[in-house]
Amino acid sequence: MPRGSHLQSILDFDSVELTGEQIRGAIDHSCDPGDYICAAAAPLLSTISKQFLNEDRTATIVQLELGVDAFGKEARDWIKMFRQTLKQNEVEYGIELSMSGFGADVCDSVEYVYNAWPRMIYIITAVVLVMVACAFRSIILAVRGIVTIGMTILFVQGLAKMTYCDGLFSFSKWGSIASTDGLIWLVPPTVFPILVGIALDYDIFFIARIVEFKEEGLSTRDAILAGMSETGNIISFSRFSFQVVIF
Repeated sequence: MPRGSHLQSILDFDSVELTGEQIRGAIDHSCDPGDYICAAAAPLLSTISKQFLNEDRTATIVQLELGVDAFGKEARDWIKMFRQTLKQNEVEYGIELSMSGFGADVCDSVEYVYNAWPRMIYIITAVVLVMVACAFRSIILAVRGIVTIGMTILFVQGLAKMTYCDGLFSFSKWGSIASTDGLIWLVPPTVFPILVGIALDYDIFFIARIVEFKEEGLSTRDAILAGMSETGNIISFSRFSFQVVIF
Protein backbone atom coordinates (compact mmCIF):
# COMPACT_ATOMS: atom_id res chain seq x y z
CA MET A 1 0.00 0.00 0.00
CA PRO A 2 1.54 3.36 -1.01
CA ARG A 3 2.58 5.67 1.79
CA GLY A 4 -0.19 8.05 2.79
CA SER A 5 -2.96 6.03 1.15
CA HIS A 6 -6.15 5.03 2.98
CA LEU A 7 -7.82 1.72 3.66
CA GLN A 8 -10.55 1.38 1.08
CA SER A 9 -13.03 -1.28 0.11
CA ILE A 10 -11.85 -3.61 -2.62
CA LEU A 11 -15.47 -4.12 -3.57
CA ASP A 12 -16.76 -2.24 -6.59
CA PHE A 13 -20.41 -2.20 -7.60
CA ASP A 14 -20.90 -1.40 -11.26
CA SER A 15 -17.41 0.14 -11.27
CA VAL A 16 -18.43 2.54 -8.48
CA GLU A 17 -16.38 2.41 -5.29
CA LEU A 18 -18.48 2.15 -2.14
CA THR A 19 -17.80 4.56 0.70
CA GLY A 20 -17.41 3.46 4.29
CA GLU A 21 -20.91 4.72 5.14
CA GLN A 22 -22.42 2.77 2.25
CA ILE A 23 -20.61 -0.43 3.31
CA ARG A 24 -21.85 -0.11 6.91
CA GLY A 25 -25.35 0.71 5.70
CA ALA A 26 -25.41 -2.27 3.36
CA ILE A 27 -24.26 -4.64 6.10
CA ASP A 28 -26.72 -3.29 8.68
CA HIS A 29 -29.54 -2.81 6.14
CA SER A 30 -29.68 0.85 7.10
CA CYS A 31 -29.04 2.46 3.73
CA ASP A 32 -30.19 6.03 3.23
CA PRO A 33 -33.42 6.33 1.30
CA GLY A 34 -32.64 6.76 -2.37
CA ASP A 35 -29.12 5.26 -2.09
CA TYR A 36 -29.62 2.58 -4.71
CA ILE A 37 -25.96 1.56 -4.78
CA CYS A 38 -26.04 0.78 -1.05
CA ALA A 39 -29.30 -1.13 -1.40
CA ALA A 40 -28.03 -3.14 -4.38
CA ALA A 41 -24.82 -4.07 -2.53
CA ALA A 42 -26.62 -5.08 0.67
CA PRO A 43 -27.28 -8.78 -0.17
CA LEU A 44 -23.66 -9.45 -1.12
CA LEU A 45 -22.14 -7.53 1.78
CA SER A 46 -24.54 -9.09 4.28
CA THR A 47 -23.45 -12.54 3.16
CA ILE A 48 -19.77 -11.58 3.43
CA SER A 49 -20.29 -10.04 6.85
CA LYS A 50 -21.64 -13.33 8.21
CA GLN A 51 -18.36 -15.00 7.24
CA PHE A 52 -15.87 -12.38 8.41
CA LEU A 53 -17.58 -10.43 11.22
CA ASN A 54 -18.26 -11.50 14.80
CA GLU A 55 -21.81 -12.04 15.99
CA ASP A 56 -22.45 -8.47 17.16
CA ARG A 57 -20.62 -7.06 14.11
CA THR A 58 -18.09 -5.11 16.10
CA ALA A 59 -14.87 -6.73 14.83
CA THR A 60 -13.40 -8.45 11.79
CA ILE A 61 -10.12 -10.11 10.84
CA VAL A 62 -8.29 -9.45 7.58
CA GLN A 63 -5.37 -11.68 6.61
CA LEU A 64 -2.44 -10.16 4.71
CA GLU A 65 0.43 -11.94 2.98
CA LEU A 66 3.46 -9.68 2.61
CA GLY A 67 5.24 -11.70 -0.06
CA VAL A 68 8.63 -10.83 1.45
CA ASP A 69 10.83 -12.30 4.18
CA ALA A 70 9.14 -11.59 7.52
CA PHE A 71 12.58 -11.33 9.18
CA GLY A 72 13.90 -8.82 6.63
CA LYS A 73 14.20 -5.06 6.87
CA GLU A 74 11.79 -4.59 3.96
CA ALA A 75 9.00 -6.35 5.88
CA ARG A 76 9.69 -4.37 9.08
CA ASP A 77 9.63 -1.08 7.18
CA TRP A 78 6.35 -2.04 5.50
CA ILE A 79 4.74 -3.05 8.79
CA LYS A 80 5.74 0.25 10.42
CA MET A 81 4.33 2.19 7.47
CA PHE A 82 1.11 0.13 7.47
CA ARG A 83 0.59 0.69 11.19
CA GLN A 84 0.89 4.43 10.63
CA THR A 85 -1.79 4.07 7.96
CA LEU A 86 -4.00 2.18 10.42
CA LYS A 87 -3.67 4.99 12.95
CA GLN A 88 -4.69 7.55 10.33
CA ASN A 89 -7.77 5.51 9.46
CA GLU A 90 -8.70 5.05 13.11
CA VAL A 91 -9.13 8.81 13.32
CA GLU A 92 -10.82 9.16 9.93
CA TYR A 93 -13.32 6.30 10.24
CA GLY A 94 -13.72 6.17 14.01
CA ILE A 95 -12.80 2.50 14.31
CA GLU A 96 -10.10 0.59 16.19
CA LEU A 97 -7.49 -1.12 14.02
CA SER A 98 -4.59 -3.32 15.06
CA MET A 99 -2.09 -5.62 13.37
CA SER A 100 -0.73 -8.91 14.68
CA GLY A 101 0.59 -12.19 13.35
CA PHE A 102 3.98 -13.71 12.61
CA GLY A 103 5.45 -10.82 10.65
CA ALA A 104 4.18 -8.17 13.05
CA ASP A 105 5.29 -10.21 16.08
CA VAL A 106 8.80 -10.53 14.64
CA CYS A 107 8.91 -6.79 13.99
CA ASP A 108 7.81 -6.07 17.57
CA SER A 109 10.34 -8.53 18.99
CA VAL A 110 13.23 -7.00 17.04
CA GLU A 111 12.27 -3.48 18.11
CA TYR A 112 11.80 -4.44 21.77
CA VAL A 113 15.05 -6.43 22.05
CA TYR A 114 17.21 -3.81 20.37
CA ASN A 115 15.62 -1.01 22.39
CA ALA A 116 16.42 -2.95 25.57
CA TRP A 117 19.96 -3.86 24.48
CA PRO A 118 21.56 -0.50 25.48
CA ARG A 119 20.09 -0.88 28.99
CA MET A 120 21.56 -4.36 29.20
CA ILE A 121 24.97 -2.98 28.18
CA TYR A 122 24.81 -0.26 30.86
CA ILE A 123 23.81 -2.72 33.58
CA ILE A 124 26.47 -5.29 32.67
CA THR A 125 29.12 -2.58 32.45
CA ALA A 126 28.22 -1.24 35.88
CA VAL A 127 28.25 -4.73 37.42
CA VAL A 128 31.64 -5.58 35.89
CA LEU A 129 33.09 -2.21 36.96
CA VAL A 130 31.99 -2.59 40.57
CA MET A 131 32.93 -6.27 40.81
CA VAL A 132 36.46 -5.87 39.43
CA ALA A 133 37.08 -2.67 41.41
CA CYS A 134 36.08 -4.38 44.67
CA ALA A 135 37.98 -7.59 43.90
CA PHE A 136 41.30 -5.89 43.12
CA ARG A 137 40.71 -2.63 45.04
CA SER A 138 41.60 -0.62 41.94
CA ILE A 139 39.33 1.52 39.76
CA ILE A 140 42.06 1.64 37.11
CA LEU A 141 42.02 -2.14 36.69
CA ALA A 142 38.23 -2.06 36.50
CA VAL A 143 38.23 0.57 33.74
CA ARG A 144 40.99 -1.29 31.91
CA GLY A 145 38.87 -4.44 32.07
CA ILE A 146 35.85 -2.64 30.61
CA VAL A 147 37.94 -1.27 27.73
CA THR A 148 39.63 -4.58 26.86
CA ILE A 149 36.38 -6.54 27.09
CA GLY A 150 34.67 -3.94 24.92
CA MET A 151 37.41 -4.24 22.30
CA THR A 152 37.03 -8.04 22.30
CA ILE A 153 33.26 -7.82 21.80
CA LEU A 154 33.61 -5.23 19.04
CA PHE A 155 36.10 -7.47 17.27
CA VAL A 156 33.91 -10.59 17.47
CA GLN A 157 30.64 -8.83 16.55
CA GLY A 158 32.30 -6.77 13.82
CA LEU A 159 34.04 -9.74 12.25
CA ALA A 160 30.79 -11.73 12.34
CA LYS A 161 28.98 -8.92 10.54
CA MET A 162 31.73 -8.53 7.95
CA THR A 163 31.81 -12.31 7.40
CA TYR A 164 28.12 -13.20 7.16
CA CYS A 165 26.60 -9.91 6.00
CA ASP A 166 29.31 -8.27 3.90
CA GLY A 167 30.86 -11.46 2.50
CA LEU A 168 34.41 -10.79 3.68
CA PHE A 169 35.42 -14.42 3.07
CA SER A 170 33.00 -15.26 0.26
CA PHE A 171 35.97 -15.85 -2.04
CA SER A 172 37.05 -18.84 0.03
CA LYS A 173 34.01 -21.01 -0.92
CA TRP A 174 34.51 -22.70 2.46
CA GLY A 175 31.14 -23.75 3.90
CA SER A 176 29.34 -21.25 6.09
CA ILE A 177 32.37 -18.95 6.21
CA ALA A 178 31.64 -18.03 2.59
CA SER A 179 27.93 -17.46 3.30
CA THR A 180 26.39 -14.03 2.81
CA ASP A 181 22.92 -14.94 4.13
CA GLY A 182 23.37 -12.64 7.10
CA LEU A 183 22.85 -13.18 10.83
CA ILE A 184 19.60 -13.88 12.64
CA TRP A 185 18.60 -10.71 14.47
CA LEU A 186 18.69 -12.50 17.83
CA VAL A 187 22.37 -13.50 17.58
CA PRO A 188 24.16 -10.20 18.47
CA PRO A 189 22.22 -9.40 21.69
CA THR A 190 22.23 -13.06 22.76
CA VAL A 191 25.97 -13.52 22.21
CA PHE A 192 26.84 -10.24 23.97
CA PRO A 193 26.50 -11.41 27.62
CA ILE A 194 28.21 -14.71 26.75
CA LEU A 195 31.18 -12.83 25.33
CA VAL A 196 31.31 -10.61 28.40
CA GLY A 197 31.33 -13.65 30.68
CA ILE A 198 34.09 -15.45 28.78
CA ALA A 199 36.25 -12.33 28.40
CA LEU A 200 35.81 -11.33 32.04
CA ASP A 201 36.65 -14.83 33.24
CA TYR A 202 40.00 -14.96 31.47
CA ASP A 203 40.75 -11.32 32.19
CA ILE A 204 40.37 -11.92 35.93
CA PHE A 205 42.40 -15.11 35.59
CA PHE A 206 45.24 -13.14 33.98
CA ILE A 207 45.12 -10.16 36.36
CA ALA A 208 44.97 -12.41 39.42
CA ARG A 209 48.22 -14.10 38.42
CA ILE A 210 49.90 -10.74 37.91
CA VAL A 211 48.79 -9.62 41.38
CA GLU A 212 50.12 -12.85 42.90
CA PHE A 213 53.53 -12.39 41.27
CA LYS A 214 53.55 -8.75 42.33
CA GLU A 215 52.88 -9.75 45.95
CA GLU A 216 55.79 -12.22 45.72
CA GLY A 217 58.12 -9.28 45.15
CA LEU A 218 58.47 -9.10 41.38
CA SER A 219 58.51 -5.72 39.67
CA THR A 220 55.43 -4.61 37.76
CA ARG A 221 57.01 -5.44 34.39
CA ASP A 222 58.27 -8.83 35.54
CA ALA A 223 54.91 -9.66 37.15
CA ILE A 224 53.10 -8.90 33.88
CA LEU A 225 55.52 -11.03 31.87
CA ALA A 226 55.27 -13.88 34.35
CA GLY A 227 51.49 -13.66 34.39
CA MET A 228 51.38 -13.71 30.62
CA SER A 229 53.71 -16.69 30.54
CA GLU A 230 51.59 -18.61 33.05
CA THR A 231 48.16 -17.89 31.54
CA GLY A 232 48.81 -16.86 27.93
CA ASN A 233 48.56 -20.29 26.33
CA ILE A 234 45.30 -21.38 27.94
CA ILE A 235 43.66 -17.97 27.53
CA SER A 236 44.64 -17.58 23.88
CA PHE A 237 43.64 -21.13 22.96
CA SER A 238 40.30 -20.94 24.80
CA ARG A 239 39.35 -17.60 23.27
CA PHE A 240 40.27 -18.79 19.80
CA SER A 241 38.20 -21.95 20.25
CA PHE A 242 35.22 -19.97 21.54
CA GLN A 243 35.31 -17.53 18.64
CA VAL A 244 35.49 -20.39 16.14
CA VAL A 245 32.38 -21.92 17.74
CA ILE A 246 30.55 -18.56 17.63
CA PHE A 247 31.40 -18.08 13.97
